[in-house]
Amino acid sequence: MAIYLDTQNRIIEQRTIFIGSVRRSIAEPREILYYACKNMATSVIIVHNHPSGSPEPSENDLQFTQKMKRSCEDIGIICLDHIVIGKYQYYSFREETDVL
Repeated sequence: MAIYLDTQNRIIEQRTIFIGSVRRSIAEPREILYYACKNMATSVIIVHNHPSGSPEPSENDLQFTQKMKRSCEDIGIICLDHIVIGKYQYYSFREETDVL
């Protein structure tokens, strides 16, 4: 899911971008940023779940977050956070790392 925000961090739209499969579990930045541009959003928050119940990010999650940050910077959009939802907890890249 992507949450698109305006200059005052008000939600413009929230959209399910991708539903995971066995072969692929997260969207590409271009799929997420398409709607950011369409909505004239100034920032975005990415959220996805881990069906295992553990919110601990995978190496793919980390790589995706780094790629997403670079892609956002290239077009002048702020990636405010990437949140991984587990069964009882969440993991915020903004709170837990210096990636964002």
